[in-house]
Formats: sequence, C-alpha cells, structure tokens
Amino acid sequence: METHEWYGARSVYELVGRGSQESGSRLFEERVVLVKASSLEEAINEAEQEALAYANEDSGFVYLGYINVYKLADTRIENKIEVYSLMRESALAPQEYINRFFDTGLERTG
Repeated sequence: METHEWYGARSVYELVGRGSQESGSRLFEERVVLVKASSLEEAINEAEQEALAYANEDSGFVYLGYINVYKLADTRIENKIEVYSLMRESALAPQEYINRFFDTGLERTG
C-alpha cells in the first residue's frame, strides 16, 4: 500500500495588467497550497497541475513556472501545523533581510 504524505507547495504568478501603470511595476502573487502525494516528484507534479489550473485564461494570473515543495514533518493536519518552510543564507542584518525579502512596503495581503 502506497503511503501518501502532505507537502506544502509554493508557487509564483503574475497578475497581468494589475500593477502600477505610473511606476511600470508588475503585481506578483506567491501561494502556498497543501498537496497529498506518495513522493516528492508526485507532489511537484500535483502542485504544477494545481498552479496551471489556478492560472487559467479567465483568472488574469500567469503561472511563472516556479514551484518549491516542502514535505511536512507532521503526519496530521491540525491547528498551527507548519505547512511551508524555506531557509536562505544571507549576509544581510535581520531587519535588512526582512525589508529586502518580506516587508518592502509593496505587499498586498488579505
């Protein structure tokens, strides 16, 4: 019997025509979805299929071909479970790191 495990899959999209026309900026979205699969390769394939479905013709989103998959350490999905983790090396100081990658002032959440 094949064992299926949970994976968090992060994907990146561009929302076409929704950036700031004045500054010439573009609007991007990062999403994390849960995928149940029997292997990392299957999780990547499932996540890519989900990403393509999300970015259909009517949505205005274009899937940028970026998927990063994380195998969940816990076997049960419950309150406060970690669904995605990314570790990155950087020479930046903590506040500079946050400002550079996570709190630029241009984020739209909600």
